[in-house]
Amino acid sequence: MEDTSAGHGPDFRINYRDDGRVGLGEVGWHVDPDVQEMWANTFRRPEHQVIRLREGLGQWSLQLAPGANIGKLYKRLPALIQAMADAGNTRLEICGAWPTGDMPDAARELSINFVARARSDEPPAAIFFMPPQRGISIPEDPNVIAEWADDVLLSDPAYADTTKKLLAFRDVDERHVFLMTGSLTDRGVEERLRRIESSSPTRPPQLPDGITHLWLAARFGRGPALLWSHESGWTTAAVMSA
Repeated sequence: MEDTSAGHGPDFRINYRDDGRVGLGEVGWHVDPDVQEMWANTFRRPEHQVIRLREGLGQWSLQLAPGANIGKLYKRLPALIQAMADAGNTRLEICGAWPTGDMPDAARELSINFVARARSDEPPAAIFFMPPQRGISIPEDPNVIAEWADDVLLSDPAYADTTKKLLAFRDVDERHVFLMTGSLTDRGVEERLRRIESSSPTRPPQLPDGITHLWLAARFGRGPALLWSHESGWTTAAVMSA
């Protein structure tokens, strides 16, 4: 397999040595672009997700909303927490326009949904967390995996080019789509993918004609990927790490 992602065509190419067949593939990651930018800006900092505070403030934790400006957060958060501590306020939760006041408004400007002191006896620092993944329960029906793939590849404009790019190449034998869960994926779907060795979908995905293989994988998962093809239906395949 050849990595061709640096160009303008598909992300990878498969040349089969035994019979000369050729396959092309596209890789998609189901992520919120705002959250991805937040992560990118966080990793540019010497200390990831940690903002140092003045002595005596203890350890604080906070939950961010999508689109938070990480640079602004590092600059302004210490003053907000100092103001909260001076006022004897160790917890602040934002619910729409409630509560009102200077400190809640300052939290909204920083896209903070929740901030609270965790431990008063810990080194002074604020630890922030990215927006939580949606969904809580784990569906019993593994077909939610196929439904998720359908929604992403057929209904989400951000992934419209994933299949179209492959279908533009007519003189190939296989067209592979590799889709990995991310910050936009429902937590239950992602967990079902981690459990595919116990139960796989029973219905095929709804793919455009010409897409021959669909690979689905859970981020941070150690298990196999789920693979669908016209010939074999749903199977599992080991994912090799670099």
